[in-house]
Amino acid sequence: MGLANSIVRHRHTLTKDPKINGGHTVLIIEDQEAASAALKQLLVERLNVNVDIAHSFQEAKAKLKQHRHEYLVAVCDLHLPDAPNGEILGLVNKAKVRAIALTGIVRECMHKCLKKALLIDYVEKDAPNSVLYVVGLVERLCKNQKVRALIVDDSPTALLLLERIMLLLNFNVLKASNGRDALDILNESSDIRLLITDHEMPDMSGFELVIKARALYDKDHLAIIGLSAHSQIELGASFIKYGANDFLSKPIEFQNLLCRVNMNMEVLEHLDYIHELADKDSLTKLHNRRFFFEHGKPAIENAHKTKANLVVAILDIDFFKKINDEYGHDCGDQALRHFAILLAQTMKDHLVARFGGEEFVVLFQDIEPNAAQSKLNEFCKLIKDTPFKWLNCDISFTVSTGAVVAKTSVLDEALKLADDNLYKAKQNGRDQVVMTHS
Repeated sequence: MGLANSIVRHRHTLTKDPKINGGHTVLIIEDQEAASAALKQLLVERLNVNVDIAHSFQEAKAKLKQHRHEYLVAVCDLHLPDAPNGEILGLVNKAKVRAIALTGIVRECMHKCLKKALLIDYVEKDAPNSVLYVVGLVERLCKNQKVRALIVDDSPTALLLLERIMLLLNFNVLKASNGRDALDILNESSDIRLLITDHEMPDMSGFELVIKARALYDKDHLAIIGLSAHSQIELGASFIKYGANDFLSKPIEFQNLLCRVNMNMEVLEHLDYIHELADKDSLTKLHNRRFFFEHGKPAIENAHKTKANLVVAILDIDFFKKINDEYGHDCGDQALRHFAILLAQTMKDHLVARFGGEEFVVLFQDIEPNAAQSKLNEFCKLIKDTPFKWLNCDISFTVSTGAVVAKTSVLDEALKLADDNLYKAKQNGRDQVVMTHS
């Protein structure tokens, strides 16, 4: 019962990941009912995945025959009562389903079986943090499906091997046989998060590709792993100095690549989270005041230089204090979230941020002033006509807006003029837009 006890011990350390939307199905093949039930509960709670359980080789065979196309991965106990020597991996491999192996110990006689299977990894049941590691592997497979990875190698054999590995890890794979094609792909696809490149290639070396890739994307956006069949000690250090995150020697050893890829993707996710904390308002998930100034200042300077239209608007929820006083601050928070969702949907092509409290800002670029005012008037009506539910109540509120067609190159000056117009909207009875040319 070591695995079951480990699951209970680590359950409090696992929290649900909001970035995983569900829809995946995991097959657990484990003869210990307590262990399989506990692991299922962890996977469902943490990853929001569907889970099937088989307690024997024969049960697994039936489930794989019927549902093999549905399974993201099978978590397999290698020592089943009716298949004690790892035969389950052959069955899972035949069904073309990825596998994570659970075992008491990896015996020498099993290595041949392990290498043949579509095996992501093997985990010793009683090893420290084994449960966390299994859940982490499944989580990584779920997340990788949305990640685009570019692999580059001039050797067709090496490229095919690397492609198979990356598909096994569930990445969305793009490939190139030379540095120039890879650079074209990077220029066209800004959502690539991982680049794995060989060094020795004609026309453009791996070093050159890394330098050019780094000119396009910094380490917060793109992880780069360099590869080389040469064994010079300084080659890995040179790759990293040129801008790579990591380096591996060829021939590629699967477990080594798995760990390096997982580590680099986790670093990117942590950086994404840090940026989100820095740039987003935690309550409404809109951009925050800092982000607005960071991006708004160059926008207004450029508009002034090119004589392009730019409109700055400040929106303030009317009588927001009354909502807090009558229904409580939780209701007030819900009002802010409701407002933010509608604002983001209505102004999706423009820079939107929560400025503070019940104030929000919108920056319109390259837009006719009349079009911006119409958009603001439409939103004013939408808010008034769209109540939100709180307990058994439908709660409605209105918004006042001050806007200005900016002629200045200084964002603070434009905001001051917009705020003056907001004051006029409040004085004139609220629930309206007041807009002027600065």
